[in-house]
Amino acid sequence: MSNPGVEDFQQAVDKYWHGQPVTSLEDLMTFYGVLAVAEDDSGLFRTPAELSAYVDDGRLVTIHMDLTSDPAEYTDLTVDTLRDDDLARLGYAAKTSGRGADYSFTQAGSKTGNKPEKLKNTHINRLRLWCNYDAVRGVVDSDEAHPDGWVLNRLGTIFKKDGKVLEEIKDDLTDLLQGSEPTVLTVGMTIDLSDLSEHSGENGVETFYPGTLDVMDAAMRRYLTANLTDANLDRRTSSGEATGYVTGEEDRVVGTPKTGPFEIFSIKHPDVQPGLRQDQSWRNYPVSEQTGQLMSQAKSLLEECVFRTSGVETYAIPYFAGEVTGLKAQTLWNAVQSLDPEENNDRPPMARVTFDIEEADNPAIRALSDELRFYYLVSPISDDTHIVAETPSASTYWVNEIADGLVSTVYESLSATAYGGLGVSTNWDLLELPDDRDQARRIAFYKIVGHEFTNATFRRRDDAEDDFRRVVDQQLLEGRPVDASVLLGEFVDRLGDEHGEDGVPWQVPAMQLVQLETLSRAGLLDGLSGGATPRDQSMTQDLPELTDLTKIREHRLESFLDRPMFDSGKDNTERRAACLSGVLIGQISWHQEHERNMGQPLDTRVQADKLTLDTLRKTVQTALDNARVYAADGEGHNVLYPEVVDRLLEAYEENPTEWSISRDDMRFAVALGTAFGRRAMPQAFDLHESDSESTDEDASEATA
Repeated sequence: MSNPGVEDFQQAVDKYWHGQPVTSLEDLMTFYGVLAVAEDDSGLFRTPAELSAYVDDGRLVTIHMDLTSDPAEYTDLTVDTLRDDDLARLGYAAKTSGRGADYSFTQAGSKTGNKPEKLKNTHINRLRLWCNYDAVRGVVDSDEAHPDGWVLNRLGTIFKKDGKVLEEIKDDLTDLLQGSEPTVLTVGMTIDLSDLSEHSGENGVETFYPGTLDVMDAAMRRYLTANLTDANLDRRTSSGEATGYVTGEEDRVVGTPKTGPFEIFSIKHPDVQPGLRQDQSWRNYPVSEQTGQLMSQAKSLLEECVFRTSGVETYAIPYFAGEVTGLKAQTLWNAVQSLDPEENNDRPPMARVTFDIEEADNPAIRALSDELRFYYLVSPISDDTHIVAETPSASTYWVNEIADGLVSTVYESLSATAYGGLGVSTNWDLLELPDDRDQARRIAFYKIVGHEFTNATFRRRDDAEDDFRRVVDQQLLEGRPVDASVLLGEFVDRLGDEHGEDGVPWQVPAMQLVQLETLSRAGLLDGLSGGATPRDQSMTQDLPELTDLTKIREHRLESFLDRPMFDSGKDNTERRAACLSGVLIGQISWHQEHERNMGQPLDTRVQADKLTLDTLRKTVQTALDNARVYAADGEGHNVLYPEVVDRLLEAYEENPTEWSISRDDMRFAVALGTAFGRRAMPQAFDLHESDSESTDEDASEATA
């Protein structure tokens, strides 16, 4: 069933869903199993969708045998391209965890390809093992044996360890196959119809496959069900009569330490069940056989919802709040189908699902946007023991607020160089967005849910198990404000990471300011009096005449400082003084590098993450001395950059060594001011030249 409709999903919901809204991860895993079953009409146990990667690109190896006699005879081996029409007769049921053969007699090799030698030594042997599993043998030997269990006995005569026929099959396999291709192995069984227990109609012989013979299907179900009760358990099975964890109903329940696609119950959440033995953890989360199988069916769909980067895997599993309906189920299935973590690893699932639903042509689907939620789960890649962050019911409300804040900050503040903006810069995560506002908002959304928003400014981490950036991501997703002291500490550490021979690139503190301002606009920043958003200069202050470089610099500086975080109040005034210190250091450094060809400007000798108040005092004094000396060399003023020096001296109400501002606050303000100072002259030149060019154009038009 390639395109199931609303009715198909409604039937699956009616048949398999417990009727309540999704409220837990276990609910969600079960619900995705319902989606998987609705996707395919093969029932609860078969998983033909797992073979979709093999269709048209993989080969189907069929071992033909004649079961009309005892012992059975091997007759032929054929190799064909696997087609969609083959899937139903294969009766494939994947084993999604642990070692051993697939649940069905049909076995699948690797999706990336199998060499003949590997198929010969591994997968042919899996067919032999399958015939001898205790659970499979139950259709022959148990009190509930299948009347056609003799089929398994005759298969056993073919797939016998060290048997001559088995070696003949292996030789034919290596003779016929070449190269490495995804491969599926199955059997074709010629059977006298009169030997089957439920045959009706004309007698004769007919060829059956694992998916068309009831006894093979029964054996597959026994093997699968047994695996739900004994994985990793020693000698005992994990089943009994109890209340199912998901359904809340009395039933035969099963469970293993690894029940569920994420192995979440005990393996990754030992913190919530201290002292509990993993092999007994299933007792805390017993599920009915049906629920266990639905969870197994869910694995492929859930794996589409992962985003892997920076050493962690982030699952953002979409669902809808409220009553589960066929339309909601179909909408989720379609949205998840559009995901491909291998092909689109730069596009986080949360963003793609959100946009698919918000921009759907069908108004009934768009109306579901308000009910869209995500189960958000972050853990280190290839780590079985930690969950870094987990949010059961994340909406996109706060992501949208932050995305709007980022777009406004880049458009209205960063880009407004005439009003103190530091300017956009390509290839820096938070310093560039497309000109189209809708597209920019979409990109901003991607950056936030794709971790770029925090990765761009926070200290780098080597240990994914303790990645604080992911904790902050979760906090923002939940709409909990971040304290400025936390951000400033991270910023200063990152400045230390970025410091090289040329100092710190101006783009780093610029991105950090963008982040502060974005969170201010979104209402998610605490602890920074008044916030970091600049006042609307274009409404309160006219542009200066762009013919005087000093006036341009002064106007830009006033605009840049016109933020509540630099207003009155002890911390704010000391922060303002620290920032102005950095501006002077940055401007003097630019002068030394570009006007005096000095190889080691002042700012390369100031490492922000190690700056003390006394070091700042001495560095500022050096900058002031330089400003006076350079002015005396012919700049025409008593001091170089008077617009900065005047404001700096005014801001220094106390000796810096007497300041009470936190060290991280001071260090970031100096680094930010230095970045602004470094940009002061180049941006003044750009604005001056732009004005000159526009004046020339006006003059040309007037004389035309």
